[in-house]
Amino acid sequence: MKYFMLNSFVEINHEKFEKLIEKSFGKKLVENYYTYVQPSYIYIAKNNEDYAGAIVVEKFLPGLFYLDKIAVTPDYRGNGVGKSLWSIIEANSEKLVWRSKPDNPINSFYLKECSGNEKFEGWNVFWKSMSDIEIHIAIDYALGKKLTLEAPNEKKLIPSIENHSMLLNLP
Repeated sequence: MKYFMLNSFVEINHEKFEKLIEKSFGKKLVENYYTYVQPSYIYIAKNNEDYAGAIVVEKFLPGLFYLDKIAVTPDYRGNGVGKSLWSIIEANSEKLVWRSKPDNPINSFYLKECSGNEKFEGWNVFWKSMSDIEIHIAIDYALGKKLTLEAPNEKKLIPSIENHSMLLNLP
């Protein structure tokens, strides 16, 4: 398995990336994905010419990162690809936020890896190594992101930050 770092979607094979996402999530990327998501970095795990896994990470403020995608195709799960991709994230994005659906099968892994998490309608939000104010900003950012995957007949949820329960004690 070889891992390649890219700085934009211009550098990837869109057909292979879309196939990877569809195999990994059973969903397709939204039509405007490549213009909506502005990656700080992308890593692709390749086995020969196959895309076996990928991560897409955005920087939304100096030093604060949002994990948009971590994907491993079923054929490569259990072979350390996901663990290697996660190690790359940890090495490149100390202060990280991400969200996942409540029924995501890897939420238990996320709970072990995060510094904290909060549940919202339609989303679980996780973070690592952030101050209280950074957490608040990061949660707002994560919940404000549009859906980037779609499935036929899927009910589109609009995340709400109004029921955010964190209270800030600002000076």
